[in-house]
Amino acid sequence: VEVFDHFGGKLDKRTVVHVWKDKSTLASVVGAGYEALINNSPGDNSWYLDHLDINWEAVYGNEPCADIEEPAQCGLVLGGQGEMWGETVDTSDIEST
Repeated sequence: VEVFDHFGGKLDKRTVVHVWKDKSTLASVVGAGYEALINNSPGDNSWYLDHLDINWEAVYGNEPCADIEEPAQCGLVLGGQGEMWGETVDTSDIEST
């Protein structure tokens, strides 16, 4: 997403932007006409599985298109991915997330 933040609409429209910052960035990316993947981190709508203060129901309930008003722009969201930083994980995470 740093590349999009820097170049914006100057990127080739075939570029797929990986949004890993705040979810509001996703609306900007698809609003500019780019396809995107999301795994946002900050806040209670994070898809990071090692954020133990966020339970799995919240992760699964995180709808990527919730803040995108145009259906055509939502069609540019290719999907998302859950992240987990291994250095923050131990066996207790299996039951916590």
